[in-house]
Amino acid sequence: MEILVILRNLYDNPDPFEGEKLLCDSDINVLTEACDLRDSLVADTDNAVTGAADSSEAVNATPHSPSVTALLISESQADYEGILKKAASYGADKVVHAACEDFDFSDANTFGPLIAEIIKGLEPMPNLVFFGRLAYDGDSVNIATQTAENLDWHRAIYSTEVLEVSFGGEDSTLTFKKAMEDGSLATTEVPLPAVVHSVRKRGLRGQAKVSDIIRAYGETRVESISKNAIAAAKEKALSGSSLPTPIQEIPPYINKGEMVDLKGTSDVDTAANIIDTLKKLGFEPKA
Repeated sequence: MEILVILRNLYDNPDPFEGEKLLCDSDINVLTEACDLRDSLVADTDNAVTGAADSSEAVNATPHSPSVTALLISESQADYEGILKKAASYGADKVVHAACEDFDFSDANTFGPLIAEIIKGLEPMPNLVFFGRLAYDGDSVNIATQTAENLDWHRAIYSTEVLEVSFGGEDSTLTFKKAMEDGSLATTEVPLPAVVHSVRKRGLRGQAKVSDIIRAYGETRVESISKNAIAAAKEKALSGSSLPTPIQEIPPYINKGEMVDLKGTSDVDTAANIIDTLKKLGFEPKA
């Protein structure tokens, strides 16, 4: 199980409500959640190996140990190493920097595809990608959504807590608690691989562990994605979205007095609501 955490770029954009200069609170929260998930998967793997009837079952119990990678995509500035080592002090196994010069990080329509292209080039590919609440686009899900769409993965948005990861080949799933508009929580399941947009308000660790701090600043080395790989990802992201375009112009919505709620508890529910609404408006699927 490979878990990737996308860190927010704080350069020249500090959060005035938070004292942390390197990592915002939402990144710390999602980092500790990802590391806690990794630790629980390691414990499950150890139990599976211990309980295996023979050595062949023990080998099949886990192909490799779960790990957490923290990725920072930013301009190549001097303190990126400090940011990533801070991430390692909160438990990340590996930290990676992608230096991307002269790029508009605020444009979700190009930055989401860039993140997706960078992810596609990682070895091994992650099964799960986490974004913190703030991500790169403020308190919204635009970047996470664009990344998921360009990876052709499912989304787990407004997640307050990941409850379980269940492995079953193509039937592997992620179960999480989703924050609803009315303040309630809905237990939701999505297939893996998936992109998680986490809105959890508190991390699972009050502070970094001493052992992780020693490892981060004594042993951890920041890896860098090659300039050629970044250039190729950037070129593809700027060449245009891979998302489908409408086949016809949608007529103006005249009845502005009526609000139709299309959001469901999952992407599947939301898609069903959209299809049903379009049918009622007279749209028919293209043959």
